[in-house]
Amino acid sequence: MKRIFLIITILLAGIVVSNAQENKIDGNKMVQERLTNMKAQFKPSATEAKTFWKAYEEFLRSEVKLHETYRSNLEKKGITVNCPNCAKCDEKCNELTDAQITYLFDQKFELKKSMFNLESSFYKKMKSTLSAKHLQEFYKMDERVKRDLISKQKSNTAAKTKDATKAKEPTPTKPKR
Repeated sequence: MKRIFLIITILLAGIVVSNAQENKIDGNKMVQERLTNMKAQFKPSATEAKTFWKAYEEFLRSEVKLHETYRSNLEKKGITVNCPNCAKCDEKCNELTDAQITYLFDQKFELKKSMFNLESSFYKKMKSTLSAKHLQEFYKMDERVKRDLISKQKSNTAAKTKDATKAKEPTPTKPKR
């Protein structure tokens, strides 16, 4: 279970970071959106809720801060592309120097390590706060919320791409009668 959660989280982090490169993400907006979605779905007991919501918001803000640090570290080295091995790799990927590529992967692993440490400390707090059933319910819902946000971002990106390609196509002319 922990391995699956870790893998999904790493994938989510990669997707969030790749989307963040294309559209500047407002961290506060994302935290509020995730909190709102989770509050609508997850209902811990009154005693659990007192400590849970505060810890969860702190966790989300720390997560956003880690991603912002990652992006700013890459920008300091002149890296504007997310990854040289992504499926949508373009000319920018080929322009990276060997040192930049190495730095990019070093930063990715640092981000993964930091995310793992953050998540494991959050899990330890929640394990002592939530009942086992609520803990399980929380992780299921959190995963659902993340997937919904990702699919929402993908559909927004696809719509923008579709609009951009429509604008570039010439207007067809009607044949003369």
